[in-house]
Amino acid sequence: MNFLSAPIYSVARRWLVAGLAVLVLGSRATAQAAPEERWLFIFDNSAGMKKYLPGTEAEIKSLLAASVGGQLHAGDSVGVWTFGRERHVGQFPLVTWDPEQAAVTASNLAAFVHKQTYAGDTSWPALQPLLGQVIKDSERLTLVIFCDGLGTVDWTAYNDGINRTFAQTLAERKKARQPFVLLVRTQHGQFTGCTINFPPGALNVPPFPPLPEPVKIIPTNPPPVAVKPPPVVVPSLVIVGTNVGTNLGEVMKNIPAPATNPPVAPTNAAPATVAEDTDHGGQVLKYVGVGLFVAAAGLIVFLWARAVRRPRGSLITSSMQNDPRPPPRK
Repeated sequence: MNFLSAPIYSVARRWLVAGLAVLVLGSRATAQAAPEERWLFIFDNSAGMKKYLPGTEAEIKSLLAASVGGQLHAGDSVGVWTFGRERHVGQFPLVTWDPEQAAVTASNLAAFVHKQTYAGDTSWPALQPLLGQVIKDSERLTLVIFCDGLGTVDWTAYNDGINRTFAQTLAERKKARQPFVLLVRTQHGQFTGCTINFPPGALNVPPFPPLPEPVKIIPTNPPPVAVKPPPVVVPSLVIVGTNVGTNLGEVMKNIPAPATNPPVAPTNAAPATVAEDTDHGGQVLKYVGVGLFVAAAGLIVFLWARAVRRPRGSLITSSMQNDPRPPPRK
């Protein structure tokens, strides 16, 4: 059976490819989110640097072969300047660092330095004001300056220490025919570290401090917040005797608690409903009397009306009409 063509192998292969793609995309996203780091290699081409040229070329190849002790990261930008009496910018192309191309980049840079013309004195002021602007505009910047230790540095936060060290070790550098390597780091326009290195030893690179937290922008005049006042609770009004108060708790203290069992009425006491029954009997008698009166009045009116309708005559006629006996015979 060929396991390489089995369905389970096909599914596993797809999952493996998908996992690798996620890892690659994740690493790219992390690289994009990292702060931008710039490197600027500056070479002194004064007359005194010519005798240090072999040591300078060897140090360039050693530093770049190891990515400056692992501090030079893939994607970092690498620029090159030269200075003596004047500053020269743009003679070497800007490089985006690729560790796989480290040997080629180091060889090209060493060849560029070898072809320079070395004459005149070292003039540190020639680096300004352009260097100051680069420091200000860079999120993170590392300066690697190859020099002979002559002249006076006056543009860093470490001027006194740099100039004193140059003066104290200048004779030793001349004897060894090796240049000074001044390394300065800045972050958001502020100096964060400085070292003076003595090839052919390892380069001491101070770490960058942590990046500051993003500043939360708070409006200068925030809109007023409407505060709803709490509801006013008014105690119940309680009137006891002639004193009026609104403290229900104090009043309740003076009111005796109700008895648990209600008092029993005396056995000889008349029921409370007697008065109510008596009043009810009087009302019935009143209604009956009024009814009889109305009936009697109605009977009188009826009889009177009947009498009025009967024909009127003399008493004799009336008596004859009322006598049922026949008249006597003549």
